[in-house]
Amino acid sequence: MGASGTQTLTTAGQPFYDVTHSGAGTLQLQDALDLNGSLDNAAGTFDANNNDISVAGNWNNAGVMDLGANTVTLDGADQVISGETVFNYLSKTVTAADTLTFEAGKTQKINADLTQLIAFLDFIKNSEYATFNAELPNRLEIDAFATYLAVKEMIAN
Repeated sequence: MGASGTQTLTTAGQPFYDVTHSGAGTLQLQDALDLNGSLDNAAGTFDANNNDISVAGNWNNAGVMDLGANTVTLDGADQVISGETVFNYLSKTVTAADTLTFEAGKTQKINADLTQLIAFLDFIKNSEYATFNAELPNRLEIDAFATYLAVKEMIAN
């Protein structure tokens, strides 16, 4: 898709293969995007509009990527992230040994607030067994635990 101004993309819950945005304008998602191929933002602004994105192919950003408060899930094999992107949440799903390659010399940033996660990990690390069992129900916050699992999965893969 290439043009100036703002174009919208509505998937209506249907997966796409590749999406390429090459215009000087903005491509704005209207709902979640599930790609069985690659996302290529060659120019302009790709506005996720806070919608989640799943990509089975490669991720390329040569323009502006406005992801908002969404989650980007990489769910393919031997994927490559090129260009520079600021992610809110980034997840990598694997079913077998896999490689995720980042373009040399480019920076990827994840904006997720890890304060609650750090406090929860500190509690796990420093609590004795009895204290842990007694206080766990009061300390387990679903958002913090979900972030912990996402970070653990990214580190393991």
